[in-house]
Amino acid sequence: MATVYDRADIYDLIENEERFDVYKRHWERVLDGAGVSSLLDVSIGSGGVTLPLAELGVELSGSDLSQAMLDGCRKKAEGRGYSVDLRQSDFRDLSCWAGKTFDCVASTGNSLAYVTNDEVPGVLAQMDGLVKEGGYLYFDTRNWDRILQNRQRFYLYNPFFHDGDRVNLVQVWDYNPDGSMTFNLLYTFERDNKIFQKEKFEEHYHPIPRQLLLDGLAKLGYRDIKQFCFPAFAEGDPEDADWYCVLAEKEHNMDITLAPMTRPLCHEYFRGFQNDPDIFMDMSRFTPYEYTPEKVDQYFERQQAPDRAALFVMLGGAPVGEVILKHIDREKKQCSLGMHLQNDRVKNRGIGTAAERLALDYAFDVLGMETVNADAVLKNKRSQHVMEKVGFTFVREDDTFRYYVCRRP
Repeated sequence: MATVYDRADIYDLIENEERFDVYKRHWERVLDGAGVSSLLDVSIGSGGVTLPLAELGVELSGSDLSQAMLDGCRKKAEGRGYSVDLRQSDFRDLSCWAGKTFDCVASTGNSLAYVTNDEVPGVLAQMDGLVKEGGYLYFDTRNWDRILQNRQRFYLYNPFFHDGDRVNLVQVWDYNPDGSMTFNLLYTFERDNKIFQKEKFEEHYHPIPRQLLLDGLAKLGYRDIKQFCFPAFAEGDPEDADWYCVLAEKEHNMDITLAPMTRPLCHEYFRGFQNDPDIFMDMSRFTPYEYTPEKVDQYFERQQAPDRAALFVMLGGAPVGEVILKHIDREKKQCSLGMHLQNDRVKNRGIGTAAERLALDYAFDVLGMETVNADAVLKNKRSQHVMEKVGFTFVREDDTFRYYVCRRP
C-alpha cells in the first residue's frame, strides 16, 4: 500500500494560511525566551509545521527520508522567499549534518513513532549530538498512551476545500498483534455532491510510551523538560491531549564558579563587556559600552558597599559575568539579585542559568538570606525565563519591570 509521503500533492492539501499562522503561534509559545536562532528539523517533511520558524527569523535547516517531501518543502520555502538548508537523511543516521550544531534539534510530525521503541533512544542520541551546548531538543507526538488506553478506531478530520472541491479525510486505526498500529488514511474528493476521486494510504506506527521518551531525554542529560499540548497554546493538560510536544534543555558540563570581585578581575571583565540592548526599555538611552580604567575603578569602589556582595561568574578561569547581591538586610534576611553576562559570546549557552543557581546558593547558604528579590525589564524574556527556571516566582509587573521573589527551599 502506498504511503502518503510519496504524494506531496495529497499530503499538503490540508495546508493553508490559517494553519501556517497556527504553527507560527505554536513556535512563539514553545520557544519564548529560549534564545533559539537556529533549528534543525530531522523529519521536516514538506515543512508545514516548521517553515513558520523562518518567518520568526530562525535559521532553518531540515532533513527527511522522503525526497518527495523535501521537494515540496523546497518549493514552499522558495515561494515564501526563505532560505532553508535541506538534505535527505534517515534520522537514525544524521551523519549528513556532521560538523554542524544547532540551538535546537527537532523531530516534528509524530515521526518518532515510525521506528521501533528500541530504536527511539538511538534517534534521540543522534539528535542530541547536533545540539549546541546549552541548546534544546524538541519533538511532537501523538498521545500514544491515551490511544492504547481508549483503543479508538476512527479518527475524523473536518472537511476542507481545495480549488472548490470538498475533501474528506478519515483515519481507520488497526491495532496489530505485535503491538504496532496501522493507520489507514482514506481521502474522498467531492464535486457537485458526487465523489469523483478516492485515495487510500497506509502508515505503520510503533506507539511510544511517554515515559520512554522522558527517560531517554534524562539519560542524555536533559533536565529542564517542558511538556505542552500541540499546538502549544491549546488549553488543557498535555497528559490528556490527543497530541503533545516536548522541549528539553540540555544541562551544561561547563565548570562555572563564582569568585569574589577583585580590581584586576573587574578590569579583565569590562575590557570585553558589551551593553545588552534587552535591558533598555527606552532604546534612546542605549549606548555602546566603552572601557576606560577610571570608569572601571569607580565601579569597583561602588561595589564595596557593606550592603553588597559582588561576585564574578568564572568560566575557564576568566570572568564572563557578574553577580551583585545588593540591599542586603541581615535582620530581615533578604536581598536583591542583579546579574549580567559579559557579551553575546557567552549568552544562550546555559551559563546564566548555572550562575543564577550558584548565586541563590550563595545568598542562602553563605549570607544566610531567607528571601531573594529580582526584576527584569518587560522585553527581556531571556532573563525572565532563566529566573522562572531556577525557582523565582513572579510577583507583579509595572510599565517597565516584572518582579520576582525566591525563598529559601
